[in-house]
Amino acid sequence: MRTSHVCLGCGFDMCEMRAPLDPAYRLRVVQCPKCKTAAVRRPSRAPWKRTARSALWMALQFVMTALVITIAFGVISEVRPADILRDVRDPTLAMSFVFMGVALVITGAWLGAMLRHIALWKLLLVWAIVLTVLTGLHAIDQPWHKWARLAWRELRMHADAASIVWLITAPVAGLARAMSGNMTQRSIANRLHKRRKKVERIRHT
Repeated sequence: MRTSHVCLGCGFDMCEMRAPLDPAYRLRVVQCPKCKTAAVRRPSRAPWKRTARSALWMALQFVMTALVITIAFGVISEVRPADILRDVRDPTLAMSFVFMGVALVITGAWLGAMLRHIALWKLLLVWAIVLTVLTGLHAIDQPWHKWARLAWRELRMHADAASIVWLITAPVAGLARAMSGNMTQRSIANRLHKRRKKVERIRHT
């Protein structure tokens, strides 16, 4: 699969067009068939470099996914919403709540910024399903002879904690998605502006 080569003038993909060597500049130049904008064809990266970057990105996403699930699992298992106002008076427990809050904010930021290829409503729906599954796993881990009574009580308690997790991470994910989208657009605009200036300098040389 060839690397895309988008025209800076109209956005036409020129990857299928040949780029002959310009005798004056000794550069491979391709001209857009639609708007006639000329652009320099740069050599694509080696396949092993693209593969290494993809493998590194997938490994990072796997580690972050495991970390996010671990954080959610820990908060759901340890936090008792009914006792938060009482526990927050203890400095040690209050500090642990602060760390949990920071971890949940980071979790929401990762969900929103790093998974931009997934629609936000789908992402939050899947996140709610994951939290529901984690809540169910906590609830069913009870002695068999007291399972019916204890499972229902644990389910309600952990469901409250899971709701807190979702209510913190969901708005942060939406905010991170909006901010990352704006940053990406500005980055692309700056790169296109620099490339256009470079093309103009080549034309007037």
